[in-house]
Amino acid sequence: KALLDRFAGLPVAENIQQLLREWEMRWEDDKRQWTSLAGRAGIEDFDFKDVLWANTVLLSRRYKADWTRPALVPISDLVNCDLCPNVWYRNGQLDGDPLSWRVEAIQSLRKG
Repeated sequence: KALLDRFAGLPVAENIQQLLREWEMRWEDDKRQWTSLAGRAGIEDFDFKDVLWANTVLLSRRYKADWTRPALVPISDLVNCDLCPNVWYRNGQLDGDPLSWRVEAIQSLRKG
């Protein structure tokens, strides 16, 4: 939070602060149910930090897909991390035989 405050006034910081407020309100509304579900899964120390982590993963690694929303696609999500995309994916459609997720480079990819 202190780091975010240093960037106050920038649009991206304002967007993040708004998201945090929304997530905190949702946590306050649903924390009893979420901690109960986590406890049944054997997770006894589930807290708001876990909610932050999960939402951050979804915002930074998700794809739009026709078979689920949102879609997390391991390995493929590693190319979904730039402001100017260097890959294209087929609107989340699975194709081929067997069905597969297809990502194509639309510009030169840097090593690493």
